[in-house]
Amino acid sequence: MHSHNLAYLPAASQLVASVLLVDEVGKIVSVMLANSGREVDVVGQLESVSRAQKGDQVVLLSIKEPVVIGKLATSGGFPCAKFDDNRGKVSIKADQSICIKTPKGSIEIYGDGSILLEGDSLSAETKKDLSLQGWPIRLN
Repeated sequence: MHSHNLAYLPAASQLVASVLLVDEVGKIVSVMLANSGREVDVVGQLESVSRAQKGDQVVLLSIKEPVVIGKLATSGGFPCAKFDDNRGKVSIKADQSICIKTPKGSIEIYGDGSILLEGDSLSAETKKDLSLQGWPIRLN
């Protein structure tokens, strides 16, 4: 942690800042306050704040020490996806597609109903019947 004096921050205030330093997983370490140009360390960020990069604009809440409570969208950017949790059933909604990616595979669900699975192998395990519906079903 840096050793910047936090005594000048007003109590219980919200501030806009620019990210100066992030750790190896994208958590924010320090920011520059937009109104004063001062560098300050943050003590944490809410779990809902996405991975940050240097230069991202964020909103801080300062009670005793600054905590990042939000990340501002860029002028050309889009807000993050909407997640709904209905008593344990989580939904992600998108008009065009939803894609989950790793370095070696992906699952993409398109708005037209088609689904693309890509990867080195595909496995299915079930204790009951495995049903494939559609016509024709092509194997190899």
